[in-house]
Amino acid sequence: MKTLIIPGFPKSGTTFLYSQLIRQTDQFNIPMKKELGFFESQNDLAGFKSMFQTNDPEKTYIDFSPNYYLNSQQVIKNIKECIGDGDVKILFCMREPTSRAYSHYMHDLSNHFFLYGHHPYSFFAPTVLNRYFFQMKKPINNFMKAFGASNLEFFSFEDSPEEIEHLSKFLGLDEHSKLDFSDNPARGGCLPRIYFDDNRHLVVASEDRLYELPPKTFFLKNTRYQQLRQNFPSNVATILMQNANSWDREFEISRLGTALELLIDDFQSCYALLKKTSRTLDIRDVIFAGEPRKIERDIADKLVDLGGVSESLERTFGWQKKVKRPIIERDSAVLAIESISQNRKKTQGAFFIDNERIIRNFGPSPDLVIPYLHKAIELGEFEKVINIFDEFANLNRYIPMGPVLKKLEDSQERFSKYELVCLREVFSS
Repeated sequence: MKTLIIPGFPKSGTTFLYSQLIRQTDQFNIPMKKELGFFESQNDLAGFKSMFQTNDPEKTYIDFSPNYYLNSQQVIKNIKECIGDGDVKILFCMREPTSRAYSHYMHDLSNHFFLYGHHPYSFFAPTVLNRYFFQMKKPINNFMKAFGASNLEFFSFEDSPEEIEHLSKFLGLDEHSKLDFSDNPARGGCLPRIYFDDNRHLVVASEDRLYELPPKTFFLKNTRYQQLRQNFPSNVATILMQNANSWDREFEISRLGTALELLIDDFQSCYALLKKTSRTLDIRDVIFAGEPRKIERDIADKLVDLGGVSESLERTFGWQKKVKRPIIERDSAVLAIESISQNRKKTQGAFFIDNERIIRNFGPSPDLVIPYLHKAIELGEFEKVINIFDEFANLNRYIPMGPVLKKLEDSQERFSKYELVCLREVFSS
């Protein structure tokens, strides 16, 4: 019984190899699914064969289970009890350890969001680091001792043409069954994005398009799968968003310190086991998480299309002369302020009510706060000025206070001496 087992490592090319080998139906017995995980806990031959689409004794059974490395000794024991003295070959997929670990981290958060999203999951938390960084040499050495060095091989996307040719012979591929490196179904690493607000409409980008997300609607934008849920519980959404803030969207390799040398030594020692030359590793200074770019069509159809990014910029620069409606929700707030400001002498109460609502909904940005402060100072509304500074701490750090101070000096007759002292202190602190 000929069997090819791929016991590791995750995020190192196992999906690519699987997609290539399952095309060779004349050479391999194809499993029902990629990752069988059979030998983690089972060892009966009939059970193993039942997991394959065909059971041709002339073909090789292939088992891609990249988590076998986690408990290699038990897996090896089960393989031997199941297959006995059969023809067993072992293939490890290899990848530079820092990019492999961070890619695995992104994969777990993307593929298993509702498992990992309910608690903080920083890449640098000790328990998380220990999940994604591990000794590679130990399980390889265990498999080599059990099945022999001649029955163990490596695969890497950095392999030379000569090494790929040697691998093809190891796999038993004929000259018409070359590996096609232009076709890799594995998606690049991304971290999901969560959108939710109890009261505000949010803008979500999908490539070059902008969409409006209604209040109380939860949207998980993800590469693997996406979810849109209306009337989502705000307490659950808050927990998910808080936990998402713990995710590390970039990995600075320097944070590993001297441990990086240990990881490199462990990686190179794997090749030394098979008397292969050491590898030249391309280790980046920083690895950035990708962004899920496109909203799925069925979800986009349920949202309001606000137009394109290009349209928004053209409108900003005045290249579009006629715009029927604002391109983005934030523009609605600005236009609302302009409209109210034009009639503020007649509707002072409405001005403050509407502008306070807009500032709370859209945040205290300069284009929203400054008109409000100017009007409040012009009318001598001391309490309203003080209240907005109390509500938004450190407001004067990101609001240009020069125009506001000038407005205060021009309208100082509307305030008592005490109020002037207080306002000048607030504006200048």
